[in-house]
Amino acid sequence: LTREGDYSEAAHQAVKRFATQLLQHFSLEREPVIIALHNTVDGTYSIESYRPGAEHGDAVEAEFAAFRHARGHDPAERDRLGDVLGIGGTAVVFEAERLEDGEQVVVKVLRPTFVDNPDLVRRLRREHEVFRNVRHPGLVPILDEGTLTGFPGADGSPYLVLERLTGQTLSGKLGAEGDVSGPECIDIFTQVSSALVAAHERGILHRDIKPENFVMGMGHRSHHVYMIDFGLSKRFWDPKTNTHIPYREGKCLTGTARYCSINTHLGFEQGRRDDLESVAYLLLYLYLGQLPWQ
Repeated sequence: LTREGDYSEAAHQAVKRFATQLLQHFSLEREPVIIALHNTVDGTYSIESYRPGAEHGDAVEAEFAAFRHARGHDPAERDRLGDVLGIGGTAVVFEAERLEDGEQVVVKVLRPTFVDNPDLVRRLRREHEVFRNVRHPGLVPILDEGTLTGFPGADGSPYLVLERLTGQTLSGKLGAEGDVSGPECIDIFTQVSSALVAAHERGILHRDIKPENFVMGMGHRSHHVYMIDFGLSKRFWDPKTNTHIPYREGKCLTGTARYCSINTHLGFEQGRRDDLESVAYLLLYLYLGQLPWQ
C-alpha cells in the first residue's frame, strides 16, 4: 500500500482485516489459498480469497502461468530467461543469460497486469533513465532495455537488463550476521551517500531508501554496496526550466513507511534532505538490529 502512495486510516484497517483473514486461513486450511487485497479507484478496499484455479482467480493464475511458460523465451533475441527470482508489486525479476557471451544477468519486466497503466510504464522507463544517466560505481550497471514482443501473456511489457549481483541485501546481511559493526556502518554510509549524491547531482530523488534496495558484492567486491532499485525515483530539478519542483503539502506517502522522513509522513513534497534522513534510519536499523519504532 505504501509503495502505491496510500497511507490512510482506511488502508490501515484494511491491512488489519487482511492479516486477520490470512491467519485464519493458515490455521484452518490445509490446501493452498490465495488472498488478495484490492485498492479500488474510489478509495475503498476489498479482500478476496480463493483457491488457485477458482473461477474468479483466473486472471491471477493466467498472469503467473505466463511467467512460468516464459522460461527459455528470448527478449529481443539477446537474453535467454531462466527462473523467476522475485515477483514484486509491479514487476517480475528473472535470472537470464546473455546469448552473445553467456554472462549471467537479471531481466526486470513490468507485470502484464500493468502494461496498460501509463504511470507504471513511465516508472520503469524512468528507472532505465536513472541507471543510464547516473554514472557511479555504487549503481548496478544497466546493459539493455526494451519492450517485449511475442512474450506469452506479456506482449508489450517494458523490461530492463541489469548486471546480476549475487550478494546479500543489507537486510539479508543483518539477518545472517546478527549485527553490523560501527566501522562497517560507516563504510556503508560512505558508499550509500556517495551513490545518492551522484543521483542528486543529476536532479533525481530516490524516495525509497531501505535495506532491501542495497546489495553487497561478492568475492573481491564483498565490501562494495550497490543501489539496485530506482522504481520510486523522481526528478526534483527541471533541466528545461532550471528550477526546483514547487513546494507542496497534502502529498500521499511515497516510499517504505518505517524509513520515510518525518516530513514525508506529514505530507510535504520530498527533497534531497528526505533521502538523507532515510539513510540515517537505514544506519540505525543496521547498527541497532531494528528501528526503535518497528
